[in-house]
Amino acid sequence: PVQLRRSDHTWEVHLRREGADDVGGPFRESVSEICAALTARNSTLFLPCPNAQAGFGFNQDKFVPNPGATDHRSLSYFCFVGKLIGVALRTNCTLDLQLPSMVWKPMVYVRVDVSDLEGIDKSCIQFIQAIRNIDAQGITEETFGELIFETFTTRSVDARTVELVPDGENVHVTWENRLEYVALVEHFRLSEFRAQVDAMVRGVESVVPRQYLALFTWQQLEELVCGQPEIDVAALRRLTVYSGVAPDEPHVRWFWSVLSGMTPGEQSLFIRFVWGRSRLPAASHLERPFQLQSFPRHASDQDQFLPVAHTCFFSLLLPAYSSAQVLRERLLYAITTCREIDADFVVPEGRSTLHEEDEALFGADE
Repeated sequence: PVQLRRSDHTWEVHLRREGADDVGGPFRESVSEICAALTARNSTLFLPCPNAQAGFGFNQDKFVPNPGATDHRSLSYFCFVGKLIGVALRTNCTLDLQLPSMVWKPMVYVRVDVSDLEGIDKSCIQFIQAIRNIDAQGITEETFGELIFETFTTRSVDARTVELVPDGENVHVTWENRLEYVALVEHFRLSEFRAQVDAMVRGVESVVPRQYLALFTWQQLEELVCGQPEIDVAALRRLTVYSGVAPDEPHVRWFWSVLSGMTPGEQSLFIRFVWGRSRLPAASHLERPFQLQSFPRHASDQDQFLPVAHTCFFSLLLPAYSSAQVLRERLLYAITTCREIDADFVVPEGRSTLHEEDEALFGADE
């Protein structure tokens, strides 16, 4: 835990056969890879929320803990996720984790309620309200049994049938017990992944003391950990410094126009390309400005080159392209296909790092 409480990058990353010294970029890239693995299609720790599974309601981009992951190993992983959140708070390294309020609220010691449940499972809330207020729809005690065929069970996020009372599969919902039934459904769904979230909270508290966590609202905590969900290109432009290039040069103006016209997904890929993370923190928490630099290669036709990023320094070396269209094509190709941290070479077999002559030739990232 002491190592995790550092304010700079918490661990040092060495990428096999890639010429990168970890001055922050490889660390941030490793965090991005961890976040991607946590919410990958084959992940057993996090699942798309019910609204995402149904294609209905709000927050269809959110993931929730898998309530079936209750073994010791899985809970230790959730504790690790909590520690990762604590590291993000300490280092200002944002995480690409789309989690709902039902996960963030317990971290600031706020009770979850039905509005949080609606945020991830609107169908469940509609069902609860329909049963609870069924008399307002003209349904009477006499007609209830002709329309409602539920038993005292509910379906979990991981598609298990859960009995709400002993032998619940054989206990039918009636006019008399309908309010008890919906209360049990609501209680179960609100506490469905309490064990997993509690493990995450323990992880966060091992890195950041609880008295500091309690100072935040859940919305503030989410923004501090995950950054802003959309890239504010205008704010990024205001915080940019230029080296060897002027902001009014044609290819620089084209760059900002192209970046502004990108989809949110493409903008996120751009941020990851130049900084090793998928989101920007709030402007007030940006520890270094974005640097736009002149391209070092002296060639008459710079259209043949791709832009080069130095993730450790949040900088982009931009060739002086001949048109906005060429710039867009080269930039999109770079951010979608160039995944190596140093972008343009691989360390030869039998070599673990670079020699000085390599650095001069390849311009290795740091």
